Amino acid sequence: MADSKISALTALAGIADGDLLPIVDVSDTTQASTGTTKKATFAELMARTGIVQELTASGAITGTVVLLNHISDAIAATLAAPVGGERLLIIDTSASGSAAHTVTLPAGVTFCGDPDMYGDAIFSGTLNTATFDSPGEALEIVAISATQWFVVRNMGAVELSTV
Repeated sequence: MADSKISALTALAGIADGDLLPIVDVSDTTQASTGTTKKATFAELMARTGIVQELTASGAITGTVVLLNHISDAIAATLAAPVGGERLLIIDTSASGSAAHTVTLPAGVTFCGDPDMYGDAIFSGTLNTATFDSPGEALEIVAISATQWFVVRNMGAVELSTV
């Protein structure tokens, strides 16, 4: 195994947080001038990229894919003002339960979207809270300005409201 090339190893069907990945630490030249091979878990790698963020308690959203995950306690997440073109996917990944997880926008920032999907309220300029109350619900949003998140897809029945 020590002499096996990574490309010769069996492919992994599904990756788990505790799975190990080889990483070359270029700041450690103990093995070679090009770096030292070390290990990292998949969860460590994802946490460093800032791509996937799992919230199990209330807090600020910092990831691109956000998992709201708590069965009995409602998660109150906050989302900063957007940067144009920024894209997020927020998913209620709780295994069960009906805790109403919320995502609240800062003052002056609102959700907007297709009026055929959300009615005229989507143009009110006041919708600043998304409520996820069932596992599997998800919201895909994209920033179209520094004050608006456009709802691309509402999977399930995520409620948009003014708080």
